Amino acid sequence: MSVNEGPGVAESVTGTTKIENISLNVLSENPLVYKSRPLFAVSGEIHAAGKAFPTRQMLLDCGATTIYVSSRWVAEHQFQTTKFSDKTIRVKLGDNQIVEAELEVLPLEIQVSGLDEAYKCVAVVYAIPDEFDCILGIPFFEDMQPQIDWRDRRIQGTGVKTLHWKRSGTTCGPIEEGGPVNASGLRRSVEAKGLSAKRPDSCRGAALETDVKSVDGPDCDAVQ
Repeated sequence: MSVNEGPGVAESVTGTTKIENISLNVLSENPLVYKSRPLFAVSGEIHAAGKAFPTRQMLLDCGATTIYVSSRWVAEHQFQTTKFSDKTIRVKLGDNQIVEAELEVLPLEIQVSGLDEAYKCVAVVYAIPDEFDCILGIPFFEDMQPQIDWRDRRIQGTGVKTLHWKRSGTTCGPIEEGGPVNASGLRRSVEAKGLSAKRPDSCRGAALETDVKSVDGPDCDAVQ
């Protein structure tokens, strides 16, 4: 399955240049200034509420700490989500801007073309860029362990998967496939006092830091 750069993204140019007799292969016209970073979008189906919706707009982002689904896409299909009125999510964007919003989630089953198995998760509903229906963050890569050919832009599955999850501030695992934990971007980071997921500053992604503050328990409201 070919991996695209995503709608609205300028085409990258692969070239070779020499700096002090060292050849460099680059993905931009100017190797020292990136005019656009190649974005990798995959096709497949998103299953929600017992229905399947084909899409070619799922962004692969190993810098994102969780799985995001577009609030535009959710509203378009009028899905019933779960909103936590007593919890907020803080997201640090690629430009270092920090935004805060009420936590809203939706269970999904995501089938990526080229992978044999669907990925089950609880996605955070968020206003991601309109050209994408969802963002597959680092939990997808850790749980599915896909084999990616970066040169030919292809992705395929692997027969071995290892799950890791965090509980009460400690990392537990690995565990074998089929164990009791269905690790998703939201569930893997659930702790006794809330949810906290962080990644290094050097990683590009939709979210650097996600904090959820809770009063007592998961007092949630169902919304359309």
